[in-house]
Amino acid sequence: MNLGNILKSVLGGSGEGSSSEGSGKLDLMSIITGLIGGQGGAGLGELVKKFTENGLGDVVSSWIGKGDNAPVTPEQVKDVFGEEGIEEMANKTGMNKEEITGQLSEILPKAIDKVTPEGKLPDANEGGIDLGNIGDLLGGLFGKKE
Repeated sequence: MNLGNILKSVLGGSGEGSSSEGSGKLDLMSIITGLIGGQGGAGLGELVKKFTENGLGDVVSSWIGKGDNAPVTPEQVKDVFGEEGIEEMANKTGMNKEEITGQLSEILPKAIDKVTPEGKLPDANEGGIDLGNIGDLLGGLFGKKE
């Protein structure tokens, strides 16, 4: 499954069941969790692949590895997800495209770092991604208590 399909799966049609405060809109936390943990953890592999295909392999590798996380710019995030993908996220969250790319550029490095504590992509055969790690991180970033 490619990142576009995972993104469509996460964003879905109506956003029911993942709304923010009953607004009918997905919150960014749900989108990020779905992108990373989507399809049994395949989402993280697809994210890594997409970043690598866009010349950001060293950047995304730094998030997975045990060292410091390299920064990513909002423009680079837009390149990875594409204009259409960012537009879909903006429509689903009610945020503007600049807010989406800005927040993703801040959150994705931390989120991917958090779900790869061993410095490597989790093996789906060994339980995959611990979304509890990402839930705690995102809850803290968004001021929500789990």
